Amino acid sequence: MSTGYRVAIVGGTGRLGTYIVDILVSEYRTQFPIVRVLTRDPTSDTARNLQAKGAELHMFDEANVDGSLATALSGVDVVVNALPSATTPTMRLELLQSTAITSGARVYFLSEFGVDHRQNDFPGYDHHEWAVKRELAEDARTRAAGNLKIVAVYSGLFLEGAFRAFAGYDLENNTYSCVGSPAQRIAFTSTADIGRTVAELACLALDPETASHVGVAVRIAGTVVSYEDVRDMVAKIKGLERGAISTGDLWNKKRELQEQGGQASVLEYIRVLMGEGKLDFSGDNVNELVNPRGTRWRWKSAYDQLETQLLS
Repeated sequence: MSTGYRVAIVGGTGRLGTYIVDILVSEYRTQFPIVRVLTRDPTSDTARNLQAKGAELHMFDEANVDGSLATALSGVDVVVNALPSATTPTMRLELLQSTAITSGARVYFLSEFGVDHRQNDFPGYDHHEWAVKRELAEDARTRAAGNLKIVAVYSGLFLEGAFRAFAGYDLENNTYSCVGSPAQRIAFTSTADIGRTVAELACLALDPETASHVGVAVRIAGTVVSYEDVRDMVAKIKGLERGAISTGDLWNKKRELQEQGGQASVLEYIRVLMGEGKLDFSGDNVNELVNPRGTRWRWKSAYDQLETQLLS
């Protein structure tokens, strides 16, 4: 496998980008000796901390998007779009254009890293965020015209912060609520494991001998558990009786979303997808490709996360 690649992370000081950068500079320094971080505020504590670890900082100037991107992405092999969902579509399109046409990069990771919205079944009332993501993916592949490998990584829900009351996990009171069956399994992946996956996929995509193994859309699943599983793990960790799980009717919830015409929060949609089994990535993922037999690292589990939350 070739070494000495250059990678740029757009939004590298954000919620996910920080972890991707940290993994690259700490665990993949040989493969990626140059790690560029594009950030709106290179003076922030997060940016300075990443710089101290070896990352290069580049200003992401919203008043001069094309210019700042052209400088920061010059000569890179890989671009990772870790911009948050709140970023405007126009800015993303400018990023895609700069990446696909002018930077000379060979691999581009779309701003996905979450729900695999390709299989959504919300005809006429899908959430606008996912509609925008699909439009941007199509635009990127059209602009690239086969000269740039475009990759979408779907990782399920972020493991950190997932087990909260707003998502139906009231750990403090040991009560749970879900839409549909509590036995339905759901994929979660830690932010650090997403970073490792990006690094491994980039290396595979850049190597001519393995590039074909990396699809344009891939899934990973760091841990896959149901509401019942989480309830049982909490009981074990805290030494409690198993808590109660209340269930909502799946089809009624879908009707409510339809009546709101796509204006409901994305979390309400996600809870329906969880109930439909569309976040169960256990049977369709590239875990073995990026981490064969778990020899590269140990995936962070739901039990690991719950122990941290409950015992810290």
